[in-house]
Amino acid sequence: MVGIAFTLAYGVYLAATGISQEEAQQAMSSENPDAFFTVALLAIGGAGSFIGGYVCARIARHREYALAAILTVISLVLGWSLTNGNEPAAMILMGTVITIALTPAGAWYGAQRNRSGR
Repeated sequence: MVGIAFTLAYGVYLAATGISQEEAQQAMSSENPDAFFTVALLAIGGAGSFIGGYVCARIARHREYALAAILTVISLVLGWSLTNGNEPAAMILMGTVITIALTPAGAWYGAQRNRSGR
């Protein structure tokens, strides 16, 4: 969902800069997207992974890490299946690493909150 929203926002941004429709289509299908767009998309995806792990742990209140691992696998499989093949391998790798790191980090934070009784 975040990717779709950001792609729409990026399309609006490109249209607002005054470039032609052909140039916008080329920029959207380019393997070298705008650096700000890439960093923002990875940051929002990472925040979503952290929040997902946190919410998973807070709702479960037991076996937080096992459930966070399941959530991580589901997130990765969905993310990989939704790529259209135009993404550079480096971006897919960064997204994978961020998801693997931040989903359990969110679960750890949620587990700490569970144990403190808050």
